[in-house]
Amino acid sequence: FAVSDLMKKKNLIIELESKPCITPKKCEQKIPSKLYVFVGEKIDVSYADTSDYCYMLMDSKYNATYKIEQEFGDHFPDSTIAFTAYDHNSMSRYLFENYENVLIFVGEYCGDLIHMKYQFFPVYKTQDGRCATPVDTYKDDYDKSKKDLYENIVFDESVSFDLPNQISDEQMTEFIKNRFPEKYYRIKDEKAYPIIGIYAENMVKHWMETYI
Repeated sequence: FAVSDLMKKKNLIIELESKPCITPKKCEQKIPSKLYVFVGEKIDVSYADTSDYCYMLMDSKYNATYKIEQEFGDHFPDSTIAFTAYDHNSMSRYLFENYENVLIFVGEYCGDLIHMKYQFFPVYKTQDGRCATPVDTYKDDYDKSKKDLYENIVFDESVSFDLPNQISDEQMTEFIKNRFPEKYYRIKDEKAYPIIGIYAENMVKHWMETYI
């Protein structure tokens, strides 16, 4: 029947039946059964549709697949790993999916692989083939315990960050001071080149000692 035809019938009452909703799996497990800590290369990160859930999630949900480049935690029995991630309105700069390579922390909870919320560090190759994360002045201002991990690092020459366009000289000076200070970055040709950072293995050790 055409709905338009049915609606013309005065003696007919149409009651819509609700579409069945999905109840998200609940897990009360606090400590992961397995902890996968690895440097991974992004294969795919896609937004998960939660519109059929029985209630609105407070966070955005993502499905992620990464190639494992270097392991630091429990061994994962494959070269690629798929996991679920949640984020609550983070700035673009602090979304792991916006980086090609990350040091990331994934736990197994109730049989599912879940990214430990907000726990990741963007990493880049160094000239000697290792992985390191540059200094993030905003985050590190709130974590003074990482200061002792800083060391001079020669990153691969391709590692650089673009400076913003169309801002005044005064604004640029303030931006560089706050985001790319000269003690951590070298500024050249409208780009910032990291000169100090933390090696991935040292970051993992620090994380294990403080976060866990």
